[in-house]
Amino acid sequence: MTVKIFFDLEFSDLQPDAMMVSAGFVAENNEALYIEVEEAVWRSDASQFVLDHVKPLLSDQSIPAREAASKIIDWLNSKGPDVTLISDSDWDLRILQNHLQWTGYQWPNLWQWEMAPQHLPSKLHHAFDCAYQAWFLRSGHKQHHALSDAQALRDAHLGAITANE
Repeated sequence: MTVKIFFDLEFSDLQPDAMMVSAGFVAENNEALYIEVEEAVWRSDASQFVLDHVKPLLSDQSIPAREAASKIIDWLNSKGPDVTLISDSDWDLRILQNHLQWTGYQWPNLWQWEMAPQHLPSKLHHAFDCAYQAWFLRSGHKQHHALSDAQALRDAHLGAITANE
């Protein structure tokens, strides 16, 4: 059985060689992983947007880039071999894959990726978008925090499915 994991990354800039700043992963059952990468890794490449909107949301609990990759791999592998990662942008996927490769890890063959809300039937896209925005209003969390964004994706997915029943 495929395990769905909703994820979001914050990264240094909207460039192909951007560095991962933080990563949030939330399983359908609400188990979560949140990682922040040491600022020394990404700071020199950070855009002004990242410095103004992402950096203030970080917790100062950062870890080295290789340790971050190891924790991500271990956590995702603990969910089983058949994992589907879902994010709202292919940038998240590319930056995650680049980070894993840069730190010496390979993307497991069984891991799949889907883009939200396209991972749902088109008739559920509007319900997904509404549920996504509603999560931030309800929770009081800010966008551009990787774990909050991942939690909103999960909630929007479940909300769209529930609205269809």
